[in-house]
Amino acid sequence: MSLGEFILPLVIAMLETKSLWFGWSFIGTLLVLVANLFILRGVTFPEINHVDEAFIESHEKVSRGRKVMATISLAIYGYTTMAIMILFTQWISMFATDNLGYSSLVSHGLLSLYSIGSISGVIFNFGLLKMKISETRLLIVMNSLSLLAIFVVSHSTAVLVTLIAAFAFGFTAAGGVMQIALNVLLKMFPKHKGIITGTYFTFGSIATFTIPIVTGWLSKTNIQLVMNFDVMIELVGTALVILAAVSLSSKGIVQAARRMLVGLSRLGAGIVSNDQTKDN
Repeated sequence: MSLGEFILPLVIAMLETKSLWFGWSFIGTLLVLVANLFILRGVTFPEINHVDEAFIESHEKVSRGRKVMATISLAIYGYTTMAIMILFTQWISMFATDNLGYSSLVSHGLLSLYSIGSISGVIFNFGLLKMKISETRLLIVMNSLSLLAIFVVSHSTAVLVTLIAAFAFGFTAAGGVMQIALNVLLKMFPKHKGIITGTYFTFGSIATFTIPIVTGWLSKTNIQLVMNFDVMIELVGTALVILAAVSLSSKGIVQAARRMLVGLSRLGAGIVSNDQTKDN
């Protein structure tokens, strides 16, 4: 998916530059669907209702109420994580052209860099999960960094900074965090994977329907409002994964929240320290 998001903007930019028929992009999509038909024929389903015993054991002391809170938080996160990706991919090129004054090539390049970041993020997160890194902690770190990245994209006027931030946003926001959150839910309810998956992606589908409506209305005033809306959604998503992580912690809620806040404050202090070092 990320590879397609990387290639498509370049194809559109080439068709526009060469004044070619835009229908070629749809012909290419048709060929990809035909190829998928043959690729998926030999795919087999994984083991039904596989239970992660280690996850169940580490969270057996978590109360029912906290599990419900974590479930609700991650389900709504299914909306926010889909929303920020849809909003970014639909509006970043127009925002860069109209509000930031970038050329068409640079504007489409932002989307391509986002896609490259997404591909890199998937590989990176896969490696971290293989090393048994906590999924909830990874969600918090990635969402915090993506919040910083989308804020920079929305408010920076320096081309190089915007390009780097677009890559970072793809790396952190579209590098598999949506699937990681779903995986946490599936581990919580291993016997109801179908219902959980359907519910999770239903929230994502609601985002697919509602985000174009809301952003279309905001764009009538200024596209900057659209990007600010993306920042706000990402802020909510970050809060949701923190709430889920605190709820699933085997320690007390207050103690877990304190540890989360200390970790985030150290992360923020490190960023500020690096900025001050650069300024000096």
